[in-house]
Amino acid sequence: MQGYESLYRLRIGQYRLVYQIKQDELLVFILKAGNRGDIYKGI
Repeated sequence: MQGYESLYRLRIGQYRLVYQIKQDELLVFILKAGNRGDIYKGI
């Protein structure tokens, strides 16, 4: 995502997941999931 170095997004139909990958520990954190129109509010 632009402006966020370690955040990624995934589109699934009308929904979007925003997630972060922590490489050194092989972890994936799902930070937010929701409707595509509302997902970026509050990030």
